[in-house]
Amino acid sequence: MSMYANSWRSGPDHADDWKSTAAIIEHNAGLSKYAGPGGWNDPDFLMTGGQGCLLDENKRCPGMTDVEYKTEFVMWCILAAPLLVATDVRNLTDIQKQALFNDELIAVNQDKMGHQGDRIGNFNCSSKMGDCQIWAKNLTGNATALALYNAGDETHNITFDFALLPGWKSKSIHFRDLWEKKDVGDFQHSFTAENVASHGVAVYKLTVASK
Repeated sequence: MSMYANSWRSGPDHADDWKSTAAIIEHNAGLSKYAGPGGWNDPDFLMTGGQGCLLDENKRCPGMTDVEYKTEFVMWCILAAPLLVATDVRNLTDIQKQALFNDELIAVNQDKMGHQGDRIGNFNCSSKMGDCQIWAKNLTGNATALALYNAGDETHNITFDFALLPGWKSKSIHFRDLWEKKDVGDFQHSFTAENVASHGVAVYKLTVASK
């Protein structure tokens, strides 16, 4: 595709409701091989904050919760997607400011390596198939962006086994929370994000810990 265009839609239209957002995230699993510098998969506009929803009296506007808008923005960054916002920028809500002004997440999206993240783990935390997911995006400087995504309807702890990343199993890894913009600490073998909300995500930048 990059022979003919710099960006292309990778799936259906995005609407301001969780069913649509979850479907687009799922649809983009496995598509990283089609993207890279000079050509990008586009999962459609961001709806972050809710001002892009249709004013339908039968639907709530905004159409998603703040937790779901956070997940939407984080996953678009992991996917190295174009960050096109459907909103009135003169009237930004708190969740819009938290997401759209997060320079550390935007740096993940804009990383010069140009790697699109993808799903590296998909398992069951309950009876729902694939409700706990692990997504990773390679970054410059031998770093990795990691998203622990709860696609289910209940709060879950999500554990990331370092063996999922080749060459990292025996290393001590430093975790930085990209949403909170704070260092979490150094860990070995595995890391667990506790109490990830339904439809929520925990997102980190991983680097090899200093000795």
